[in-house]
Amino acid sequence: MQFIILIAIIGLPLWAQKNIMSVIGKYSRVAIQNGMTGREVAEYILNYEGITDVRVQAIGGSMTDNFNPQNKTVNLSQTVYASKSIAAACIAAHEVGHAIQHHQGYSGLVVRNLIFPFARTGGQLAAVTILLGLISGFTGLFTFGIICLTAILLFQVATLPVEYNASDRALEKLEHYGLLTSGELNGASKVLRAAALTYLMAAISTFLNIIRLVGLARD
Repeated sequence: MQFIILIAIIGLPLWAQKNIMSVIGKYSRVAIQNGMTGREVAEYILNYEGITDVRVQAIGGSMTDNFNPQNKTVNLSQTVYASKSIAAACIAAHEVGHAIQHHQGYSGLVVRNLIFPFARTGGQLAAVTILLGLISGFTGLFTFGIICLTAILLFQVATLPVEYNASDRALEKLEHYGLLTSGELNGASKVLRAAALTYLMAAISTFLNIIRLVGLARD
């Protein structure tokens, strides 16, 4: 049983990552009819939502797209920033969705931000304390590692509604402003669902890991 759980812990996130890469790869090759780049899509939505204090800029790397609330920037990887594809429009709109959340004080974002410091500490300590607990046989240290891992899980669970809400906002804005046709919206929905699935699989993987470790502690 432990072996099956371990396979799921490793396999689920890998499958979700492979799936999103496949879907994005497919729709990165499909140009949108309006000919707008990811940058233009992001700026268009921000402008019509009345958000004037957020900049759109290009950053390095791949799949590095994000919204930074500290300096109020929508950061798009080069392949999204300059691309005129369905995938680029989706990703740009999704990050703008986060900007809208921040602008409106979305409650889910507030909750996630409250949990983040605990999850960050948990991420720094979980693996080390679990390993030391196993080596030393000190159950208190091992248990503390599981608690740290639980903090990470709570953050991942809190992240789910934030990500799904940003995707819902993205689709709604892309449709509302006529940035994608009905056929293009179908592809956009697939891209955003695949992206959200990566967060869900990560949370399930962490949950299964906690179950596995609790089982080890009882043995």
